[in-house]
This record gives sequence, structure tokens and C-alpha cells, in this order.
Amino acid sequence: MVLLVAFSAADAFAFDETKYNTLTYPAPAPLKALSLLTPGTEAPVSSQDWKGKVVVLNFWATWCGPCVKEMPSLNALAKSYEGKNVLVIPASQDVTGFITIKAFYRRHKLDHLPVYWDKGFTAFKTLGLSVVPVSLVIDRQGMIIGWVEGVIDWDGPEVHALIDKALATP
Repeated sequence: MVLLVAFSAADAFAFDETKYNTLTYPAPAPLKALSLLTPGTEAPVSSQDWKGKVVVLNFWATWCGPCVKEMPSLNALAKSYEGKNVLVIPASQDVTGFITIKAFYRRHKLDHLPVYWDKGFTAFKTLGLSVVPVSLVIDRQGMIIGWVEGVIDWDGPEVHALIDKALATP
């Protein structure tokens, strides 16, 4: 089965089930403009605000077993890069919103992850995504440099090497 995930009119990434749960390195492609909600604010946060930072953008849901499994390693990654130019952005796909997401964070002691909600699946749809979890690693220029469908150890050496390389690139 082949599933195309389009990021721009010129660039597409094909789903390869042999690479599921594996960090892959596509040819860099620009991230489309996205917006997500954070608690306590009416205005969405824009992906344009992430420029100059390395971003791990993870689409997940509280009802998704593999997502639940990988959240602690995303939390550990965020803790590892605290105070550096790295953002770990878990974009919840839960339809019930912040009440569900915040309760999940408390229950799982996710104390280093910010809370983001992709209300109405707008960012998810913009990127043409169809499964969770799915994650993108975005460099400081807003280019997608890493891609994962499924679960990986986000606090592992391969991820750290990719992020450190992206941080070292102006």
C-alpha cells in the first residue's frame, strides 16, 4: 500500500510500511503554514513563530495506544533540550479539546511538554496526514528534515544527532 503525504505542490513523501516506526530523512521540504491552539488564548499559534528554532511536531491523540506509548519519550526530549532553540510541539487530535488533553498530561506526568490542540484537525488536514502518531522534525529555516509515522524513542541518540546537527546549522 502506498499513501502519499503532500507538504507542498512540488514535494511529496510516500508512505513505506517497511519504514514505519523509523526516523526517515526526506529531501528537505518547506513546512506549510499551520496554526494550533494553546490553552488560555483565543489566538492560534502560527508555525511562522517557530522560525529560528528546531521543531519536533508530533500529531497524537489520547485514544491512540502508540501515541500514549511515545509521549514519555517526547517529554524526555523536551526536558533534554530545555533552554535551547528546540520546540517539542505535541498537537493533539482529540475532539474534546483542552479538558481531555490537560487531564492526560496530569495523569501521565508530562511536565515538560506544552499543550497544543489541533482543533478541527486543521493542521493535520493541511499536511494531508492520515494516521497518528506522525511526527516531523523541522530545521531552523522551516524545512522538514525528518519524518516518522509510528513510534520511536524521541530521547534516543539518532534523534539527538539530527537535532544537534540542525541546531549547529545557522
